Amino acid sequence: MDLSGTLRALVTNARAGGVRQGGSSLSQQLAKNLFLNNERTLERKIKEAFLAIWLEARLTKSQILKLYLDRAYLGGGAYGVDAAARYYFGKSVREVNLAEAAMLAGLFKAPSKYAPHVNLPAARARASTVLDNLVEAGFMTEGQVFGARRNPATPVDRRD
Repeated sequence: MDLSGTLRALVTNARAGGVRQGGSSLSQQLAKNLFLNNERTLERKIKEAFLAIWLEARLTKSQILKLYLDRAYLGGGAYGVDAAARYYFGKSVREVNLAEAAMLAGLFKAPSKYAPHVNLPAARARASTVLDNLVEAGFMTEGQVFGARRNPATPVDRRD
């Protein structure tokens, strides 16, 4: 948990008399998803911070990440990356290619804004940003992401 970011957000929110600044760590987001609701109150933010500390004391970073990836809302009624892969691409998360994985990763920022069946150009632009970040962080080379850029993900048709 980012203690300084959390404290900064708490001070800003307390001065404003309500939630004005986020700053939630992955552990805090998981705590909210597991135990709390989405109301934007200072009380909920404080509970979220304490629950995040509790989670971090009992789980490894890998366990926290897995729980988060399995439970995060990614649009279309899909909770978790596997459900999202099945909803958007009609396949298991283990079967997605790099372009599809980048599009799924882009959903975490704002599922309603980047859902490919809602706004495919925005979803593809966000996936491109994810690929840029992978290269910039040194996780992949430009050569490795070339194919994903050349053949962007195409979701299954959800029009009924």
